[in-house]
Amino acid sequence: MCKKIVDAGVEHVVMLMADKGTVYLNKNTILQASIPKGIVKNSVCSGDSLVAGFIAHT
Repeated sequence: MCKKIVDAGVEHVVMLMADKGTVYLNKNTILQASIPKGIVKNSVCSGDSLVAGFIAHT
């Protein structure tokens, strides 16, 4: 799915997959981050924070 989005011309794709982690890709790179095991007390705004950090550094 992400590759189709990049092939359509989108420069950066970040896909948040809840407890399965996150995938980032662009034309030349694919990165996957996993979530450390632990007890989640509250995941509210965690995806928003990741996207905000990404946007701030691109």
